[in-house]
Amino acid sequence: MSTLSKFVILISIAFFSCTKDVGQLPGPRFTDMGFLDSINKSSSFYWYKNDSNAVYSGVHGPHGPFKLRFNAIANAALTDNGKLPQGKVMPSGSLVIKELENASQSAVTFYYMYKYQQGWLWGRIKSSGQVEFSIFSNASNCVNCHQQSGNRDLVTAFHFY
Repeated sequence: MSTLSKFVILISIAFFSCTKDVGQLPGPRFTDMGFLDSINKSSSFYWYKNDSNAVYSGVHGPHGPFKLRFNAIANAALTDNGKLPQGKVMPSGSLVIKELENASQSAVTFYYMYKYQQGWLWGRIKSSGQVEFSIFSNASNCVNCHQQSGNRDLVTAFHFY
């Protein structure tokens, strides 16, 4: 097979396997920008307790006031009261997004957790695309805080709000 043929096949695979337009994560090849793209597909998310206007105080953690939303996979694991039952875990593919607005910078910061197999990927990114904490970073500080009493699969909002 010629070099040109191989190149055409590679370009075709890359072009037809792109999932950016539908806001899906590209399998195991995760990127911070891929998460931002998925986060920006706001119509495909469910607000915590079905309330898009609710802003939670954030007094139980370091992030401050926030809004909370879930992708369809995570939302399907929640009960009618919008919480994960005690002793249960989020299914793989769950995306939990904590959204913080910063009026002085007119920007939104997204803290997110993505359930991948048995663990979580953690990230923090601004709506502008500035990565503040990459999914490839050591998330031990995130995990340490999210292990506090009352967490449900490391999601602490279910305990406090």
